[in-house]
Amino acid sequence: MAEETIVYKVAITTGDVKGAGTNANVFVILFGDKGDTGKLEIPAKKEDLERGRTDVFTVKGKDVGTLNKIRVGHNGKGMGAGWFLDKILVTNIQNNSEALFPCNRWLDKSQDDGQIVREIVATEAKHKTQLSTYKVNIYTGDVSGGGTTSSVFMNIIGDRGETGERVLNNSKSNFQQGKVDVFFVEAEDVGVIKSIRIGHDNSSWFSKGWNLNKVVIKTEKRGEYLFTCNQWFDAKKGDGKLVRDLVPSEGSQADALASTYTVTIKTGDVKGAGTKANVFITIVGEKFDTGIKELDNSRNNFEKGKTDSFTIDSVELGDIRKITLGHDNRGYGADWFVDWVILKNDRTGKEWKFPCNKWFSKDMDGQQLVRDLVSGDSAIATPMTTYRVAVKTGNIRGAGTDANVYCILFGENGDTGRCSLESSRDNFEKGRTDYFGIDNMDIGELVKIEIGHDGKGFGAGWFLDNVVVKNEKTTKEWKFPCGRWLDTKEDDGQIVRQLEPSSAEVTGGSSYQVMVITGDRRGAGTDANVFIEIYGSKGRSGQKPLNNNVNNFERAQADNFLIECADLGDLQKIRIGHDGTGFGSGWFLDKVVITSSANQKESYFLCGKWLDKHEDDKQIVREIPASNADGVCTVPLVKYKVDVTTGDRRGAGTDANVFVQVYGENGDSGERKLEGSGNLFERAQTDNFGFECVDLGEIKKLRIGHDNSGFGAAWFLDKVVITNEKTGKQYFFLSGKWFAKNEDDGQIVREMPAQNADGVASVPLNKYKITVFTADRRGAGTDANVYLTLFGTAGDSGKRKLENSQRNLFERGARDEFGFEAVDLGEIERIIIGHDGKGFGAGWFLDKVVVKSETLGKEYFFICGRWLDKSEDDGQIEREIKAQIQDGNGAPPLVGYKVEVVTADRRGAGTDANVFIQVYGKSGNSGEVKLSSASKDTFERAQTDVFGFESEDLGDLTKIRIGHDNSGFSAAWLLDKVIVTNLKNNSKTFFL
Repeated sequence: MAEETIVYKVAITTGDVKGAGTNANVFVILFGDKGDTGKLEIPAKKEDLERGRTDVFTVKGKDVGTLNKIRVGHNGKGMGAGWFLDKILVTNIQNNSEALFPCNRWLDKSQDDGQIVREIVATEAKHKTQLSTYKVNIYTGDVSGGGTTSSVFMNIIGDRGETGERVLNNSKSNFQQGKVDVFFVEAEDVGVIKSIRIGHDNSSWFSKGWNLNKVVIKTEKRGEYLFTCNQWFDAKKGDGKLVRDLVPSEGSQADALASTYTVTIKTGDVKGAGTKANVFITIVGEKFDTGIKELDNSRNNFEKGKTDSFTIDSVELGDIRKITLGHDNRGYGADWFVDWVILKNDRTGKEWKFPCNKWFSKDMDGQQLVRDLVSGDSAIATPMTTYRVAVKTGNIRGAGTDANVYCILFGENGDTGRCSLESSRDNFEKGRTDYFGIDNMDIGELVKIEIGHDGKGFGAGWFLDNVVVKNEKTTKEWKFPCGRWLDTKEDDGQIVRQLEPSSAEVTGGSSYQVMVITGDRRGAGTDANVFIEIYGSKGRSGQKPLNNNVNNFERAQADNFLIECADLGDLQKIRIGHDGTGFGSGWFLDKVVITSSANQKESYFLCGKWLDKHEDDKQIVREIPASNADGVCTVPLVKYKVDVTTGDRRGAGTDANVFVQVYGENGDSGERKLEGSGNLFERAQTDNFGFECVDLGEIKKLRIGHDNSGFGAAWFLDKVVITNEKTGKQYFFLSGKWFAKNEDDGQIVREMPAQNADGVASVPLNKYKITVFTADRRGAGTDANVYLTLFGTAGDSGKRKLENSQRNLFERGARDEFGFEAVDLGEIERIIIGHDGKGFGAGWFLDKVVVKSETLGKEYFFICGRWLDKSEDDGQIEREIKAQIQDGNGAPPLVGYKVEVVTADRRGAGTDANVFIQVYGKSGNSGEVKLSSASKDTFERAQTDVFGFESEDLGDLTKIRIGHDNSGFSAAWLLDKVIVTNLKNNSKTFFL
């Protein structure tokens, strides 16, 4: 029967460390309370699983129920296969349940512990266990050719589970002749180790064969296990096996001997007795069991009247209790008739005979494909019996199912295995009881049953009322109340349930009048499907739906229901809840009153809480103890008025969703969204809101914030005033801070203590006028984005971009004005001014900045006179400048200089190279100036060329530096003289 397949969303976060990404093929195995998915390949692309990335994949696999563990790894192939895994978040798409698996470790043969497969336990697994570390010592045989370079793998198998197949590789020199290799395998505790499966993939071109001497495994809890081998793993040597199952050697911790069992099966000599289905067996002994083993060594196994023999390698099982034999019903003519089975322990010679004489068929002889057989010769043989199973489907709408139903009975002496429940096409109809028989060894007192279905067919969902099981041999009966859906779309979405027997007698019943009172709260009612389970000293009712009217569970309403079940004795508690479906599923339950029809005794179950995923503690199912006296569950509601004042700051208002939570000595209000009509939370505006909640008593603090949504989410909150409208008392919460990710401390949610007096939360704003002077220099202007920060004795303005309505800001010799508001900064002490280096011609020569406090009427001067240019001056594009009381010139005025260059009157004296000059004076130098003009024929023989440049006044000239770059044809140049004229005072200086 095919298992249900669902979709899982797997979000994998690769760590943000050097070399964290991988190109290897990654896989996962998901483990839950219903089994595991098997190996699921992650469909990663080339760009996936890179450093710091979170990649989301979807995979299909078996529904394994609540996830509790993951096994993740890769194949170690490809360039840069090593991988640093941060975490994995797995979401079951069907029910939106999530499980987080934190790792933060390498999966790398050359990093950490060398492992490329890891097991990780979910952070919120119901039965979370710590991982165990197994130290594995592999002894390669000291015989010629004993080593291998093939990929070796191992699986450790215990009585609680197994590690899964792990590749053993932490060095290029593993598994050399006579060498001992040590590995560490991390996994959930597998319990007592029963066996290991070890082998290699025969992948090496050279030295494929391997001689294994022994394996020693050291555990944290159970000591050391020795697995003696001394055999070849070689297709051309010994028995040709590449994989072997090894059991602990005698004297090791498991104290389990290796044994071989011969299984002989006689197929009946009746018409149609043979089968083509896949046959399997489990041998159960007093110490261990073999697990399921397929029986297949010939195409002609299990023919009519034929006897087939098989060998099974295992640990010593002890005295044999039973065998479980069956087939998968596949193929044409799957039905099978078995006469008997003989089992022999080849090591001890002991035999057990298991008479059968029954069909393994869905249509004949009890409709069973799997049977438990007990030995007729064993001294401890357990007698056979028939369990009569009565399954009652609930009498509610849609309760019946067309799915395939199965059951497993669990007793103190074992279990029946999975038994299909099918006797008619009309099984499991609404309100009907169906009867089935299970032939099995007597498993003693029943402790639980597992019942479920495969989810197939139209209308697969099933409401199971109860199951009654009777041992026909002893006549004892057990009742297993359920009263719940087995439906992926109802209740908790489960289609398999484990039920415990009720301690109440199966015969005899009672009825209970159940009055459910919904609280008097806004939104208290629910449209969800409500259920209850009643617990008493004699048993429990099973889960019962509460539904007798379309308008059940309205605000402040009492609803009455009748529940029939076995006499529960003195009532102890109830379990009540809903399925979270429908519009407005949240429910405020006041209390439940239950009256027994047998003695008219009333029991009270006081709640006074929300059953809501978004309120209170977010629970939608609660257990409530019984009380012998009625009481008041919920205190009356109080109205609170909330006045929110947004600060008087530029950009102070917000379009985000604002919420508030008020805390008092009696609890808190829960998170309340502040909403109303009009434009809320505008600059310098006070908005009024109100809400009802249980009296909070003396208010202690307030939590307020927003969700950062919408355009312009940043918010400057001045203060909040809360008024208890019952007492008239006011509480003041003074803020005066930004709620913005890019302002102040970056917080968008704050907590504030209550004050009994009003006050000024935010100081008034001051207006500042900023005047920026760009110097009168060639190339002085900039197209970059310029910013400024003011620093005063009372704080700083924060980084402000300088922009206004003018397009061409910061041009050569220009004066640009700006203004902004800020909290009064006190005396201005310094500024930081700079630009982002963007745009064509980003370099900027700043003359000075003048800052005027409009409120105080005071000016501050910041003299610069330097380049803010990556390729000029000191290369800085940001400068810190201290304030001056008096104005000044940052960049002195420029002076024009005329340069006359005379080339000598000699043959070949002229040059085509690029000529430059640098003029030095007592007050500085001009820097290197290229001498060029519109004329192409400069620096010709006996020619005088005239050039000009601007510079700060150099004072009396002292020298020049002149030369060329030796480029062009005939670069050589004979210079006669240079005459430099200061155009400001017409003084000439000659350089001969």
